[in-house]
Amino acid sequence: MNVNFNPRTLFENIEFLLKTQGRKIGEVENAVGVSAGYISRNSKENSSKPGIEFIINIARELNVSLDTLLTVNLVECTPTEQYLISFIDKLKNDTERDELAWNKEVAQDLNSVPVDENGIPNHPLFVPKEKPVDDGTYFDVPYESYFPSHSYGKDTLISGDCFDLSLKNYSKLYLMAVTKVLTQKTDAEIPSDKEEQRDTGKNKIFDPLAIELWMDLSQGPAQYLCSTRGNPSLRDKILILYSTVSENSNHPHVKKDVRYIIDSFMKNDIENDSLDAPPF
Repeated sequence: MNVNFNPRTLFENIEFLLKTQGRKIGEVENAVGVSAGYISRNSKENSSKPGIEFIINIARELNVSLDTLLTVNLVECTPTEQYLISFIDKLKNDTERDELAWNKEVAQDLNSVPVDENGIPNHPLFVPKEKPVDDGTYFDVPYESYFPSHSYGKDTLISGDCFDLSLKNYSKLYLMAVTKVLTQKTDAEIPSDKEEQRDTGKNKIFDPLAIELWMDLSQGPAQYLCSTRGNPSLRDKILILYSTVSENSNHPHVKKDVRYIIDSFMKNDIENDSLDAPPF
């Protein structure tokens, strides 16, 4: 929990949630174990910060994450932004409980996604482009692929691990870590404050990293949802989600079918199941 939160943001969010949920302030105060008028008194300027127990209880009572309650000004968010914040919060919480099966795709593979004989990329977020030809070289398939990110368009480069999650009706959610290639220069032309961004193979300078959320619905083009660029309300939520998913990917995971076998063994059951009654 962020201990450096702004109490004004906290209480504005509480008042906003009380109103949108149609809750009575007295009933909520009673439910979280504070005296009548506590919220009104503490929402005034120059009041001391409320205790951790109150914050945890009020977040639980209003069904909102601690991060959102303390750091996001819900009053200033559009309905769509509020909707996406709830979605991102659930993704983060379910990931922390090890309930989601994220798949990791490394940058090296995504920066060279193959295309088929018709030039169609082997990835739903990628599109084809003609291969640059400077010396008359002939290609059997004159196309390569790239990811046209919302942040950087055709100048996009995958800059970190990316993740996808299978959802309902064969859809997939994608977390894409991208950057923009600004220019190509020699090492001597790269400013000293960007030395850590040098690529000794291609000598490229990169724009800051962006994290984007995309949804592929299996039919039609993939749809962009949101990113860390240009939206302060969503930026921190997306960064926390990416960090949570990235950390979770470093831990072991047991799929449902394997878990069933292990659970059976733990119960001293090593006999084969009937083929007429699939266990999962």
